[in-house]
Amino acid sequence: HNNLANSLTAMWKNPGMFMHKKDIDKVIYHYMKAIQLRPEFTAAHFNLGLIFAKWSHLDQAPERATLHLKEAIRLNPNFIGAHLALGNIFIQTNKFEMAKYHFKTIIQLNPNSFAAHNGLGSALGEQGNLEQAIVHFNISKKINPDYAEAYQNLGTALSLLGKREESEYH
Repeated sequence: HNNLANSLTAMWKNPGMFMHKKDIDKVIYHYMKAIQLRPEFTAAHFNLGLIFAKWSHLDQAPERATLHLKEAIRLNPNFIGAHLALGNIFIQTNKFEMAKYHFKTIIQLNPNSFAAHNGLGSALGEQGNLEQAIVHFNISKKINPDYAEAYQNLGTALSLLGKREESEYH
């Protein structure tokens, strides 16, 4: 029973980790069946959103990921994981204003979310607002000094601003 509970917990945190290409259709089918039986099943919407985000080669994957993550947020407006996943999808699809909205929502819910500060910095940087991006990358690495992405993004932003000496330290 403990192994099943541990596997289910791991699956919740990363629904794609146990999947191979041959299994993906079955997994999607079962989540869709769960939603059909209980449309307000927030976790099933969230997991489907993550699956479509991860398996981006699937038919209409970004749209389907967005649909299910938005539904998870509609069901639970304070669902930080769904906001974070949507923010990341919106960065990947160049929808930076929408990405910023989701990262700012997370920061309102949890000011110590290093991932949200990093994501907000990324969206700002993509829009050319490098000074503000640097502020959020610095906050991210202050909250979590082991978060490599914040250092990489900070170094890139400093380099783009022509602050090469500073960028070498990040």
